[in-house]
Amino acid sequence: MVTMPDEFHAQVQGSSTAGNGLFATKDIPAGGLIFRKTRPLIGVLDIGHLADTCSNCFVWTQDHSLLEPTDVPKEVKACTGCQVLRYCSKKCQSQSWKRHHKHECSVLTKAPTPHLLPQAVRATMQITRMRESGVMAEDDWEGLVKLDSHYETVESMGGERFETLQTFGMGAWQYSTPTPRSFSILDSQKMFARVLVNALTLVSPSFDPMGICIDPIASVANHSCDPNAVAVMDHPGLSFRALRSIKKGEEVFISYIDSTEWFAMRQKLLKAKYHFTCRCSKCEHGPTLREDQFAIRPKDLSKKWKRFADDHVKESPELGNEEGCYVGPTPDDRRASILLALAWDEIKQAQAYAFTPISLSAKIEKLEMGMRLHYQSKLFAITRQPWPQFRHELMVAKLSTSNMQDAAIAWMQAVKTYFLIDPVLYPQSFHPVRVVHVWTLALLTLYIVSDADSHPAFKGLVESCPSLPHVVYGLLREVAENVGKSHGEGTKFAKVVTDKFEQMKMDTFGGDAMLERVMRDHLKDVWVGFRTVADWMEY
Repeated sequence: MVTMPDEFHAQVQGSSTAGNGLFATKDIPAGGLIFRKTRPLIGVLDIGHLADTCSNCFVWTQDHSLLEPTDVPKEVKACTGCQVLRYCSKKCQSQSWKRHHKHECSVLTKAPTPHLLPQAVRATMQITRMRESGVMAEDDWEGLVKLDSHYETVESMGGERFETLQTFGMGAWQYSTPTPRSFSILDSQKMFARVLVNALTLVSPSFDPMGICIDPIASVANHSCDPNAVAVMDHPGLSFRALRSIKKGEEVFISYIDSTEWFAMRQKLLKAKYHFTCRCSKCEHGPTLREDQFAIRPKDLSKKWKRFADDHVKESPELGNEEGCYVGPTPDDRRASILLALAWDEIKQAQAYAFTPISLSAKIEKLEMGMRLHYQSKLFAITRQPWPQFRHELMVAKLSTSNMQDAAIAWMQAVKTYFLIDPVLYPQSFHPVRVVHVWTLALLTLYIVSDADSHPAFKGLVESCPSLPHVVYGLLREVAENVGKSHGEGTKFAKVVTDKFEQMKMDTFGGDAMLERVMRDHLKDVWVGFRTVADWMEY
């Protein structure tokens, strides 16, 4: 596929929000392209993806959800020099070598335990070597040094965080052998701080986190918990797309965090990592919006769950006092805070498990325990975090077991997400996360329909919902209609979606437009039956 050229409809200028910002240079419609780069300036995989992902195009060997199997490499081969970075092809290895790797290969070779160097350290080392070797454009360099490091803020706070910044910044300088001529240790520490504050999460087209990236254009965009734009990646392209119409001269905002979190948690995360108190249009309302609403008032908790909360606080007196879990001053508010803190702790523990058979079993048990807490306490609305996180994590974990019964459960959870959760969390039908979820559901439904005769669990689903073959068509059609706005026409993901949809139409209708029109007109009735699947599982 031909790589699409860079395209910009935004520019950097002073912002009343914070320092510099990104501003539209023309009217941009909802779903429109704000800017596109063939790749971010710096991209570094996390430790977990170094062995199974190409360090040049960021194609993940395990990602079969958004790409055809023929487009996913079976393996990535290690660089013969450093044995750290891996590539899916000689072409990718050559591109990486010319761009930056020839200036860092010996560095990674000499660095102690290079596989264990934090990604922010490796990103700082990459910046240092590219600058020292003269392969970084002056505009890119100037853009990087203009990014705020918040170094002085962290220095004034002192403590463990500042010590960490100093240690890792010095480590990046020391490992960047030969000793950098134009970089002092302080310069390296400040650049390390810039990486920490300004890096975006490097993601697959399906929004699986894979590492970090930093770019003088993308990283200058300011934050809002109600963003008008979203960052999308496409092996390895980086683009910003509009979530709603943006006027010429209007500032472009992305969200640095998961903006579906509740108010106190958003404030905590932003303050801890980015050193500011958010006063965006959403946060101006405080804890009064949908994200903070419970399904019942804390005072209406059952006696059983009030005792449950009281018993836990006896064992852990500070439980529920965490900044991100505070609900209110009353005893019942405190109980709600305790249940929220327990749920938050459960999801973080579950996310820490690796995808090994033993860990996967423990992960699923932890997730199911958290789901029961949400459901049985009756405190949480189905769309209130962290319940949606539990559901998504459980679906992914169930699909990873290779057990057909687990796959059936994952499908039912995906249907519940499709009807009851995503339309609330991501109101735009073309929101990239929502589109990816629909695509995953479409492929999973197709898998169930295709293998119904071989697996009893799948056969039972098809018998209970006989319109599933029509559902596959409807879901694929929905993705095909939205992918141009979510990811962009011409992207690899858009091509896969279009090809899959066209192939299905040919297989189903044989090119007969009249038959397809009849199917399309019948979808409303099909969706009535499909909607009932969302209620098959209690939680």
